[in-house]
Amino acid sequence: MLEKAFVFHKNGIPGNYESLDSGAPSSAFNALGLSYNTFGTYVSAPDLQTIANQLALGRAMAVMADVSLGSWDYGDKFIVNHVYSVVSVDLVNQTITLRNPWGNDAGGAGKGGWSDGDDDGYVTFSAAEFAADFDMAWSAVT
Repeated sequence: MLEKAFVFHKNGIPGNYESLDSGAPSSAFNALGLSYNTFGTYVSAPDLQTIANQLALGRAMAVMADVSLGSWDYGDKFIVNHVYSVVSVDLVNQTITLRNPWGNDAGGAGKGGWSDGDDDGYVTFSAAEFAADFDMAWSAVT
């Protein structure tokens, strides 16, 4: 939702995602007049408990997949240099569910992209996968 709002803020209606060639959630939060907190670093993701605490406060969360000079390939479970919304954290099973704002799991199953079967943009990662494949996180402060 944040990415969509940012597109409309930058380009009006109808905006398009191609106009967003780079950036981080902090840019969108700033443009929309929202304060935010940052967790983790560009080389280290925050732990699931930290993210769960922010969600429990009712704060919108976004995370960035690994910042990389490398490219993304169809078949990868996540898209590098891409921002996902945090849907939920399951501390018992040590998983995090994210949503790709493009609305597909990782590039679209019909195009050869990875999919968990539904190709709906919702992807669940184990805590180990999340720590290995994601970096910073942002939460909106209202």
